[in-house]
Amino acid sequence: MRSYPGTENVADNELEKIPINKNAIVFLEGYGLNSKNKVPIYLKALEKAKNDEGYIVINASDPSCVKGQRDLFVSLLQNTADLIIMNEEEACELVNGDLKTCIAFIRETEKCAVITLGAAGAIAVHGENIWFCPARDVQVIDTTGAGDGFAGGFLYGLSAGWTI
Repeated sequence: MRSYPGTENVADNELEKIPINKNAIVFLEGYGLNSKNKVPIYLKALEKAKNDEGYIVINASDPSCVKGQRDLFVSLLQNTADLIIMNEEEACELVNGDLKTCIAFIRETEKCAVITLGAAGAIAVHGENIWFCPARDVQVIDTTGAGDGFAGGFLYGLSAGWTI
């Protein structure tokens, strides 16, 4: 795993030096789409990843990110991303509706989405398939970073060849 903090400051010619191949998982967090000066370089990075056959994952990051850039998130999901990871509130914000509407939308895109449901667990949607994974019963002390931890664990399994 490689991280490129400050990606928005990378010059176009430097972007080509970032190694991406068909085995790469390119992970974009939604906070980067919340800043107008970051969007162009993020979109160029995603274009490079798609051209280089990388597996593109977008993490919604926060409901405010989705609300502020809804059209961009929808476009990226329909045209660019292979997978989107989001929580239930972000999923509802994506379609400006409820979870059922979001699942129907994901099915139409024929892409894959993983939606965390807090204490209820998580679902994955791909085509006509929906998988449910219940959460373990644990004492929650602080949920800060839970979504990032979930995304990291999910992507680890994906990179290790595990099924959804």
